[in-house]
Amino acid sequence: MFFSLALALAVTIGGIFVAEKFDTSFHDLDDLRSFSRVPVLASIPRIVTEADTRKGRRRFRVGAISTVAAVGLIIVSSYFIAHNNQTLATMLTKVGGTTGR
Repeated sequence: MFFSLALALAVTIGGIFVAEKFDTSFHDLDDLRSFSRVPVLASIPRIVTEADTRKGRRRFRVGAISTVAAVGLIIVSSYFIAHNNQTLATMLTKVGGTTGR
């Protein structure tokens, strides 16, 4: 169970790093100023439309469903790998220091 949780956490953190790696936009005025030595003359604020709001909600839902599905897949696959696996059970009991005798 711990392995499943750790693997799910690693996949989530990896996804965040990948998303940040591919995001090449400037998020605020300070990012732009640090990128270029040319002075910034004007800043246009983002105009959020109804379509942008719907797209953001849809993206959040897809991300949440994907995360839940990935965690579920990791848990189910870990269960099937470890279920009735006597070799794994023997290895885990020897690591813990007790052999059950």
